[in-house]
Amino acid sequence: MTQHSRTTRWDHYINTMRPETHGHQRKVFGDFVAALLVVRTCCQATLARAFPNFEAASRRLTRWLHNPRVEPQAQARAHAQTVVTQLPWHGTVRIAIDWTTEEQQHLLVASLVVGRRVVPLDWEAYTTAEIKGCQRALEHAFVRRVVEQELGNVGRERLLITADRGFCEGELLALLAHLQVSFVLRLPAHVTVYLEQQWQKLSSLRMGAMTRRRALGCLWCLRSNPQCGCVTQARARNKKGRWEY
Repeated sequence: MTQHSRTTRWDHYINTMRPETHGHQRKVFGDFVAALLVVRTCCQATLARAFPNFEAASRRLTRWLHNPRVEPQAQARAHAQTVVTQLPWHGTVRIAIDWTTEEQQHLLVASLVVGRRVVPLDWEAYTTAEIKGCQRALEHAFVRRVVEQELGNVGRERLLITADRGFCEGELLALLAHLQVSFVLRLPAHVTVYLEQQWQKLSSLRMGAMTRRRALGCLWCLRSNPQCGCVTQARARNKKGRWEY
């Protein structure tokens, strides 16, 4: 893709996402997105160094970030709406939910899975102090908003939520069942399932030496807050060649 065609696509995207912004704001947006793709970091100083005049670029970026008319959450909502309008009419829409943490900053992200890549759909940023004691509540509210608002025009039968083991807890499973959304979650080894008339930890269920995948069927999970779901054991070799569940 040539530089000219890339710039044209950015202009089209920005004009579609934020039609109310004026030309100067759109140009700043496009310039710093281009710099972000080159330096691959959100550090303001590093972004500014991607321009010939560091001091001018630094002041320009600061003014743009602190412009009260450029509200970050509104930008995120507009981005999500733009992405959703480009979804295909048929087929599964897979959304990956995950936390990204760097020092005291935490980002809760919902990403649209396209092939082997992901496109951020929506996100919420928090400090360590903000999520202390209420992380689960924030996750539940975020998932509900993504499903009911950002993806409200997409049929629930097409949605598939995936998440890592940190999201495995009864209230979230109950919420997804209430929203009528399919999901695939990784389960930690300490999770209990009701199998053979007793509660057992997943770590106690051994697989044969050559077994790669075993479906356990529809079981009650999480003894403290039972939820029913289809459970499958699977394993693969890690980078050292050892089997891991």
